[in-house]
Amino acid sequence: MGLMTNVTILNDHINEINEDPLAWWNTVYHQICSSQARDVNYSNNTTVNSVEHADTTTILAVGGNHTTVLGYTTNTSHHKEEEQVEILKALASNLGYRLVKKSK
Repeated sequence: MGLMTNVTILNDHINEINEDPLAWWNTVYHQICSSQARDVNYSNNTTVNSVEHADTTTILAVGGNHTTVLGYTTNTSHHKEEEQVEILKALASNLGYRLVKKSK
């Protein structure tokens, strides 16, 4: 597998991007190819969140006009609920917490 890039676009600025899409793409491309691409917000309209190997799952928080990388895991499958719970448990553990299921 190769690399995957996560990019967040602020829809409020879509007209600004559309005015000069080539300049926008060149800036995004530069950030993707840069060794500093992770967690870089190069402008108000687009964030290059991370460039990771496809075997890595990136956990993102998206909202409030920005995106934050919360963490990474090597659990690349995340389509089933139990897989999502394993990713949340790994993130909680990395942050010094323990995720437990609520009792009924």
